[in-house]
Amino acid sequence: MSLTPPGHIAPLSAGAIVGRRFLVERKIATGGMGEIWIGEDRRLRMKVAMKTLLPSSLEVPEMVLRFKREAELLVTLRSDRVARLIDFIEEEPYGPVLVMEYVEGQSLAAKFEEGRLSVEETIDLGIDVLHALRELHRCRIVHRDVKPGNILLQPLADGTARAVIVDFGVSRFLGDSAADDADVAITRHHTAVGTIAYMPPEQIVDSRLVTENADLYALASVLFRAVTGHVPFRDLYGIDLVNAKLMTAAPALVPPMG
Repeated sequence: MSLTPPGHIAPLSAGAIVGRRFLVERKIATGGMGEIWIGEDRRLRMKVAMKTLLPSSLEVPEMVLRFKREAELLVTLRSDRVARLIDFIEEEPYGPVLVMEYVEGQSLAAKFEEGRLSVEETIDLGIDVLHALRELHRCRIVHRDVKPGNILLQPLADGTARAVIVDFGVSRFLGDSAADDADVAITRHHTAVGTIAYMPPEQIVDSRLVTENADLYALASVLFRAVTGHVPFRDLYGIDLVNAKLMTAAPALVPPMG
């Protein structure tokens, strides 16, 4: 995999052209590993989302490999509930860029900022996200980081919304032994990948070997937050949260009154 040396990487900026085709417009998100920008596909005249790694991430081989694997996983998916891969570009001075269909809509994390959901709304949400997970699991893909920030609510013409799952940077592909072996190779033994607040105990112990059940546990944690306003074990962090997940039963779901 050829990459521009980290020292020569230039960040994306408004007005830049990537791959002689994609016009960079504005940044919409920054995370610990990378950034997401909105752009335009000048050939197809459509909005796109452009994901890049930060220069510091390019210095970590595991992150670079996962970025490439995210593109490989998206190629295998043909679903209205997953942002479609348009291109994967490696060029100076920007390094690797993942270009995807831009999905209009609010993230579930942003929706939760507005307040709790009713039990009825939470049930509808759960059914909708389960449809998305079913399509992933039919393709033998385990997302491994189902959380509110990775679920978009795409508005439809009939006034409803469709759950769209994004960010496959730590996903596991069960459908091909070589691909799965590659995932095991780049996931360190006894290292948890994902978001601890939502992940199941077995993923904390060894993220390399989790199955589709891990995504169902994570969704249950998302729905717990939807109806209560907080995640399970809400007062615990770090090693205390890890120990609670490994050693104690999950707290009972008691929807707030009123």
